[in-house]
Amino acid sequence: MAPHLGAALAGLEGSGPDAEQARQILGIVDAYATGFLVVWARSRADGRPAGSRGAEASAVADLRDLDTFDRGLDALIAGLDATLRQRFSETTDRHTR
Repeated sequence: MAPHLGAALAGLEGSGPDAEQARQILGIVDAYATGFLVVWARSRADGRPAGSRGAEASAVADLRDLDTFDRGLDALIAGLDATLRQRFSETTDRHTR
C-alpha cells in the first residue's frame, strides 16, 4: 500500500470506523477520485477549449471542474457518514435490548 494511503487508513481507523469499514471507505473515496480524474483528463485530452466543443460537450465539460469534484466528494462523505452512523445505531440498539 502506498504510504499516503496507509496514513489515510490509519486516520480513518482512529476516527471511529473499524478496520474493515475504514478500508471500505478508503476504497470508495479512492474510486470516486480516480474515476473523476480519468473523466476530467479525458474531457480535456483533445486540446480544444471547452467553448469550441459544441454546446452539449461544453455543458458536460462544465460538470467536470474542481468545484463539481468538491461538491461530489462532500456528498459522498456525508453519505458514508450517515451510513456509518445508522449502522452504529443499529448495532448499539441490538446490544441494549
